Amino acid sequence: MGSSKSERHNGAGLDRSSSFIRGLSASSSFSSSMTESSATGRAVTDSASLSRISSKRGIITKSVAASYYQGDCFTNSRMSSAKDISELNNFLRDTWSEIEAGFLERRLTVIMGDEGSDLGSMVATITYAFLLATLRRGENRCIVPVVNLKRADLSSHPEAVWLFDISGIDTTYLLFVDEINLQYYLTFGNLRLVLVDHSKLASSQQNLEAAIIEIIDNQETENPYPLVEDVHYDQVGSCSTMIAERCAVEAPELLLDLGMSRLLLAAILVNTSNLNPKNGRCTERDECMATLLLHGAGRLGHTGFFQELRLHLSDLSVLSSEELLSRSFKQWKSKPGMRQRTSFSSIGMSSLRFSLIKFMSRDSAVFEDLNLFLQSRKLQLLIIATGYYNISKILVRELLMASQNRSLIDELLDILDSKDIHLQLKPLHIPGLPNWAMAFSQRNVRVSRKQMQCMLDDIFTS
Repeated sequence: MGSSKSERHNGAGLDRSSSFIRGLSASSSFSSSMTESSATGRAVTDSASLSRISSKRGIITKSVAASYYQGDCFTNSRMSSAKDISELNNFLRDTWSEIEAGFLERRLTVIMGDEGSDLGSMVATITYAFLLATLRRGENRCIVPVVNLKRADLSSHPEAVWLFDISGIDTTYLLFVDEINLQYYLTFGNLRLVLVDHSKLASSQQNLEAAIIEIIDNQETENPYPLVEDVHYDQVGSCSTMIAERCAVEAPELLLDLGMSRLLLAAILVNTSNLNPKNGRCTERDECMATLLLHGAGRLGHTGFFQELRLHLSDLSVLSSEELLSRSFKQWKSKPGMRQRTSFSSIGMSSLRFSLIKFMSRDSAVFEDLNLFLQSRKLQLLIIATGYYNISKILVRELLMASQNRSLIDELLDILDSKDIHLQLKPLHIPGLPNWAMAFSQRNVRVSRKQMQCMLDDIFTS
């Protein structure tokens, strides 16, 4: 664990947070599109109301979810009577302290998201761990959320820092992957691993495969671990939708926690681009859960809340090129014998939420930074995948491939063309682009970054 509590504390009080918190605490005016089925009256914030919703397992429609709100506002008295974030923070503190002590008398179950976790993966990790700990209270097990990201890299996710801040999450007690030796617990047979928001371990973590007991992912794919029987794949826009549904059914009282609802709602809105049906991911189930969690948005409603999130997602001016490329970064390395089938030994992938031209124009030394990133990560080839909405609110996806060996780019393009999911790439002109990089417009925008990662998984495991 190493660092002290004072060194690890992230006192990220962003300038806009205090005013936003006041907004969250005030009476709420919800979007008509989200509450069209609501009746007039007071909001119901008791577990009995949620239990009535949870009894309708499998049929939580928007009208059922909206019945949680018998009116269009949460009064201050109702807000103060709801569960606060302290219970979740107590859970994080207790599990952190148990790991920090260095000796576990209980079985260890780790909940972990994707490598280089984005906001959705972090939220799924924390909330599912809290749900399991609630459902299995009294069992002889220590359930711990581990953010699959180095603590130092959290600052490159300002939207997550901001969300944790306004939700009241004490990040002092969040465990990051560089703060716990999972191999140590695996060696002594005391590790059980639950994967959320992804279905396959990163190549650098494949040594943990034997510990996997459960997989939860919102991308239906072939199970890479046939011995794992507890597998949940659902075609929804966000893994947090699946977690919220289970909360509503099995532990509805957790949704009275405003911090918990705020975290889940934020992840759903970001993953579905504010419930936008045009992004190809949003489903009715995402809309239903967003409706149920709407009190987490406060008076801003889901659109205002999403705009605040998007502001922090796009306000990356304080980040260096290296920090930007480290966001949601994933790396694939070849296994022995793989070089006989391809020329690749190491490929990396970074994700951006704005255009390639904007990235290339932010700094005169960006191409030098790009080359340094390739060298520092020991990459043969780097892919930068962008996904953003243009001024006409149309989803745009772009790819940039960079390698000092141009033939590797051509080889990867040939491999991607042979896959069932066609990207439909078209060369994209970017002024000043060096000859060791190529840019493309991805015309098939329905192929997400996550699906791209699955394709790369296949390349490095086939």
